[in-house]
Amino acid sequence: MPKPTVLVVDDIEGVHEMLDIILGDAGYQVEHAMNGREALITYREQPIDVIFTDIEMPGMSGLDLLRTLRELDEDAVVIMTTAISSKHYAIEALRLGAFDYVEKPYDEDELTTIMGRAIKHRRKLVEADDKNTSNPGTRRELERLRHDLKARESELANLGRKAQELEERLHQREEELKDQKDSQRSLNKRQQDLELREGALSAMDETLKERMQALKKMQKERQSGGELTPEAEQALNRLRKELEGREAELEQMQLTMSEREQFLRESEESLLEKGQLLTEMEAELEQMREDLDQRQRSSQHSPEDLKQIESLKGELESKQSEILEAEEALNRREEAVRRASALLKAREQFLQESEDILFGVGKE
Repeated sequence: MPKPTVLVVDDIEGVHEMLDIILGDAGYQVEHAMNGREALITYREQPIDVIFTDIEMPGMSGLDLLRTLRELDEDAVVIMTTAISSKHYAIEALRLGAFDYVEKPYDEDELTTIMGRAIKHRRKLVEADDKNTSNPGTRRELERLRHDLKARESELANLGRKAQELEERLHQREEELKDQKDSQRSLNKRQQDLELREGALSAMDETLKERMQALKKMQKERQSGGELTPEAEQALNRLRKELEGREAELEQMQLTMSEREQFLRESEESLLEKGQLLTEMEAELEQMREDLDQRQRSSQHSPEDLKQIESLKGELESKQSEILEAEEALNRREEAVRRASALLKAREQFLQESEDILFGVGKE
């Protein structure tokens, strides 16, 4: 037969050490708790025959612990003790269902005698319960169910911690999405600058076409043997100066294009990193979903827990949709910038051909 188990509840270490010796020598298995809440946890986790608790404790008092234990298990055997000599405490403890009442300092013989009677009383209660039930193993089954319930509570606590971690990661992902939106705004501004420069280039093209027509007319006059008039020579010099100014503007635009290309490269690297992070988060999210589904199939959660889990899943799916939409928008922006870059290169080639024509005239 296993040793009877006594749970000692007291906030003084010296009391635990003394009762360890007294009750251990008497043949009892002694468990300890420093306060009422620890005592309740221990009582739920393992079978306890007798609870030996002090009345005066910080937080939950011994009388409050007695009330809770009797509500949890009406057959709980509790012995109360205190250093305060008061019949009021003894009467109140006995009224609440305590088995006996002992005053400090303890008399070793009296204590072991009372503990022996309490153990016998506990065994009688257990035997009576077994006789009153159709299945003698009902109490053991209840103890097992109590242990399973504690394990489920621990699982729910772990699930709550994981949900908190997931919420923190969602917050971090929102911050990254905010940074990505800032990058998009910067890219939009650069694209607007490119569009303005493209408009300026279009105006330059029109002016350059007019100048080229005038230049061709001058070429025909020189090929026919005539000399350029002072007005034509002045127009030619003015056209050359204008081309030099356009060339300087083109060099500045090339510098701007170089900066834009560097920005695009950095944006692509950032997108690759964010894509990798999103892939890892999706894999982890899928694993957590599988764990949640498995727990839902293996255990019964409260409707509030299920509702919270479904809400969290919906929020995650919404955030993923927002991230995908933002990345698609950024890809569209990059494609628009690439088209603008190609157009600028075509304009540059056109200006180069114009410059060849003009400088060829100057050499003639």
